[in-house]
Amino acid sequence: MSVHKLSATVGLALLAYVPRDSYAQNVRTGTGVWCNTMEQMEDVIRVEQTTGNLPLALAQVNRKDVVCAISAVAYIKDRSLEKIKVKQGVLEIAEVTVIAVENKDGGIFQNIPPRKQVTAFVLTEHDRETDM
Repeated sequence: MSVHKLSATVGLALLAYVPRDSYAQNVRTGTGVWCNTMEQMEDVIRVEQTTGNLPLALAQVNRKDVVCAISAVAYIKDRSLEKIKVKQGVLEIAEVTVIAVENKDGGIFQNIPPRKQVTAFVLTEHDRETDM
């Protein structure tokens, strides 16, 4: 569903933006699906699992307003909301605070005012053994 990787270069560049007493050490970057609410993320997952078509799932969820998108962002993971089993394994739906987005040319992140979003992480075998 989404790929989330820590980028030391981007993470260090964003440390100046994040207040020192916050969780600056937890800034991560990743490209994935980001939605405004957990229900919207659940809808994207449900449609994608049924059809196997992520663009179709996004189009259906976004038919009235754009509430979910695929983008590369810098974020801080806030809290786990739910874990769900899917064909490919287990997804953790989590609330995150997005603090930067990759510009349209790619590779350069631009700071934005912090914004709460919801995304899904693919849990590793180790995560599944310890959490479920």
